[in-house]
Amino acid sequence: MRLKYKILKTIVLNILAYFLLIIFFQSFYIRPKFKMFMESIISNEIQREIALLEKELESLHVTTRDYAIWDESYDFVIYKHKDYIEENLNYLSLKNIGVSLAAILDNNGNLIYGITRKNEEIKDYFDERLLDKFISTGLHKSNFVGFLEFDKDIYCFAGEGIHKSDGTGVRKGIIIFGKRLDEIKLNTQCKYEFINLLDLNKNELDKIERQIKSKNKVKINQKEVILTIENKDTYVAYYPIKDLTGNLLFLFKIYVPKDMENKIEYMGIVIALTILLFGILIVFILDFKFSKLINNPLEQIMNNIKDFTYKMENKLNIDLYGRKDEISDLAKSIDILKSEIISKQNNLEDINRRLEIRVKERTKELEIKNKEILLSDKILSETLEGVIILDFDKRILKVNKAIKNMFGFKEEDLIQNKIDILNFKFDNINFHNIFDIVQQKGYWRGEARIYNKNDVSLPVWLSATFYNLMEIKFIYLYYLIFHS
Repeated sequence: MRLKYKILKTIVLNILAYFLLIIFFQSFYIRPKFKMFMESIISNEIQREIALLEKELESLHVTTRDYAIWDESYDFVIYKHKDYIEENLNYLSLKNIGVSLAAILDNNGNLIYGITRKNEEIKDYFDERLLDKFISTGLHKSNFVGFLEFDKDIYCFAGEGIHKSDGTGVRKGIIIFGKRLDEIKLNTQCKYEFINLLDLNKNELDKIERQIKSKNKVKINQKEVILTIENKDTYVAYYPIKDLTGNLLFLFKIYVPKDMENKIEYMGIVIALTILLFGILIVFILDFKFSKLINNPLEQIMNNIKDFTYKMENKLNIDLYGRKDEISDLAKSIDILKSEIISKQNNLEDINRRLEIRVKERTKELEIKNKEILLSDKILSETLEGVIILDFDKRILKVNKAIKNMFGFKEEDLIQNKIDILNFKFDNINFHNIFDIVQQKGYWRGEARIYNKNDVSLPVWLSATFYNLMEIKFIYLYYLIFHS
């Protein structure tokens, strides 16, 4: 791979790694942290909504308590005069105090008076059997505030025992005010609704049950709130509300916008894509700059090197010398190297020419020497005197015909064997001492007696000479000549 693409590949991989790092950081750090932050916001929002709902209950409770400690209410239970009803518990009164139902019971749970209002419709009576739930559970015997199903509607009820305003006298019964769930209006910016479980079919109830059993919950005021995502723009919180008997009655469904989370996720995506696009732009810019500043000069240098390698054309990169970077140093170094190579080549060619001349001269000398050796060998072979040539270790290198006749040996029996294979006898000297004398003086002459293969003796005159052949790698020879 070319340097240009290696660098671009490294840059692209770094940009992709940085892009993936941002995605990873956003997915596994920012998003969980932001989820915790959003859950905190949702919890606070739900707490505000629940506080508003509880405020409605408290407001109803205060109204009920005010009527319960009113002397006219106390007297009505005893005397049951109609003026109290006409002045205080008529349609307009109920509408003014914002309730849908009013009922007065004695201490035994018997209905003294009851009235309901639904929109513009008003009933100044209702079936006493509708109060059985209050009677059977004993709610009428004590004060209470909470929700309860009544006449197929869900009501927010508050019940308070009737006493005199000064605290004297015994409890004469209980006054109950109720407000239908669909008439409760919370002063909130969040969208909400009340889901009456009594109005749901089996499939809808099963869906609610699955949501209640889900693990995606947060605790608010010691109660579990179910969190789900309605759509890409909205969270939904289900706050389960039980009735006065402890049974689940309805769900307070609160819609919390995801606009902040969506904005942050959008910003994260925009930042990641911006970095990616910026990285791509950088790659294109660097590709252009790299081609202009590095790739083109390097190609010029490489082409000049190829021309030098294959054609020995020394084109100098002079136009790159003016750059103030490493390319200039590289161009100068390569041009210097090429000049040195050319100089070395010229020197080698000169040495080669002189060597060729010397080889020719030496070849001619060796040819002359060879002719001389051939002539010498011819003379040596035909001479009547016996000649033995030994190396420095006294091994026989060559013998002539006269020696073979004197000793009765074949040439192959003698060559490369030591001189000891031949039998010599001297009167006053040891044969091996002769070689020491020859090395010192260069020669030795004297009488000797030799014995041939058949042990027949023959007197001879021996001349031993030592040759140092300096021109042939310091080869040392002993040259023995026998005269019969």
